[in-house]
Amino acid sequence: MKKITNESHIELGGKILELPTSKGKDGFFIPILSKIDDQLSAMLSHHCKVLVIRLDLRLSDQSNDNQVMAEFMRRYKKRITRKYRLDRVGYVWCREQNIANQHHYHLALMVDGNKARQGKPFTDIAKEYWDNLDMGSAWVPSRSYSMLKRADHKAYQQLFERLSYLAKVYSKSPNQRSASANDYEGSRLKS
Repeated sequence: MKKITNESHIELGGKILELPTSKGKDGFFIPILSKIDDQLSAMLSHHCKVLVIRLDLRLSDQSNDNQVMAEFMRRYKKRITRKYRLDRVGYVWCREQNIANQHHYHLALMVDGNKARQGKPFTDIAKEYWDNLDMGSAWVPSRSYSMLKRADHKAYQQLFERLSYLAKVYSKSPNQRSASANDYEGSRLKS
C-alpha cells in the first residue's frame, strides 16, 4: 500500500512544497508526489527552462491493464523527440476511475523549454495519436501548459501544486484494475 499524506505541505528533494486541499479530503499518494518532483527537478537540472504540458486521455472501453497507455507513450515520445530534436522527455501519468464505466489517464509531459515554447503542438500530436489508437478521446484542460524556469521557486511551487492533482487518492481504486496494472508511471530521468 502506497503511503498517503493529508498534510498541507510535504518535503521532497530538500524543498518544502505546499499541497492543496485534496478532493474528497482523502489526501495524496506520496510516491506520485515524489515522482512529479523528481522528474521536474531532473528536467530542470538539464535545461534552464522546461515546458510542462497537461492533458487527459479518456478510454471508450474499460481495460484492466495499461497497454494502451504504454503504446501511446512509446509512439508519442518517438514522434515529439524527432520533431523537436529533444534530448529527453519527462512525464508522469496516472490512471483514474471514479463513477464512469471506464478509466482515464492524466498526463504531465516535460520537455526542453528552449526547443519548444508552446504547448498546443504537443497536445495536437497527442490528440492525433490517441485518435489513431481509436481508444477514446483526448481532452486538454484550461491552462494546459506552463513554462518553468530553473531559478523560479514560486513558479515551481505553483506548478507542483497544480500537478499534485495527479497524486490524489480520490478515484484511484485498486478494484478497477488488475493487480499488475499500475495506477501511475513516470519517466526515469536522472539529475
